[in-house]
Amino acid sequence: MPTPVIIIVVVLLAIIAIRFLQRLSLPETLSYVDPNDRELLTAIADAQNSLPYFWDKRASALNPDDYFLKVRLEGPKDVESIWISDPSVEGDEVTGIVNQSPALLDVKEGDRVRCAVSSINDWMYTESDRIHGNFTGRVLAKPQNMNKRQYEEILKSFAPLPTAEEMKDALPAPAADIEPTT
Repeated sequence: MPTPVIIIVVVLLAIIAIRFLQRLSLPETLSYVDPNDRELLTAIADAQNSLPYFWDKRASALNPDDYFLKVRLEGPKDVESIWISDPSVEGDEVTGIVNQSPALLDVKEGDRVRCAVSSINDWMYTESDRIHGNFTGRVLAKPQNMNKRQYEEILKSFAPLPTAEEMKDALPAPAADIEPTT
């Protein structure tokens, strides 16, 4: 008869195996990350705090089509973070075109969406074949999620994050995002 310790170990190994297999079959728009993961929450906060830098760079870009926002969209039952292209701010809302196929929501690639500016949780743009921003992607691309070579290749594709000095020189925000003072 198996001992309780052996039963516990077998159950834990089964749970770990199931979670591993679930991760392998996830669509690109989903990942199993604890919503309270400090590293991910810090990445989202850093991305949100550096949005003026993103808007400033986009305003002066030769190709603004290479600029994307990651927004948190909520459906009737599900929530999903997706990348949108052609972002613009209208008051306290951001609009853009869905740039990938969501797994859970009733929107599809190519649809124009509108959501609160507060739902922005990342930004990125490409320049000289390097990815700027993508704060959450840097967290999700951890070495334990892939082999060492894949991880090193991904790290090479990231440009350094903007410095405090670069962000200080950025415009405060797009004009439509600034609320009038009374």
